[in-house]
Amino acid sequence: MATFTTTQNPTHSELKAAFDKVCNSQDWKAPIAARVKADDVAITVAAIEYFTATTADILEYDTHGNRIVPKGQFLISSIGYRRGPAGDH
Repeated sequence: MATFTTTQNPTHSELKAAFDKVCNSQDWKAPIAARVKADDVAITVAAIEYFTATTADILEYDTHGNRIVPKGQFLISSIGYRRGPAGDH
């Protein structure tokens, strides 16, 4: 299992830059599914949690053990802000 670390207390601008890379540019509240380089996983997960109040899922393999993304990348997904606890209910 991979371990991901980021700088402690990333700034708002660092989080926004990471979030902007993976969110839907037309609807930031929409679900998220994006391929991310291993070096960017931690800040991306922190950004998703910060802006959507949801937990991001990090995948490298499917349930059968088959790689679903190229080596050195991970699939990060989230239900998005709208469907999360802070969303438009």
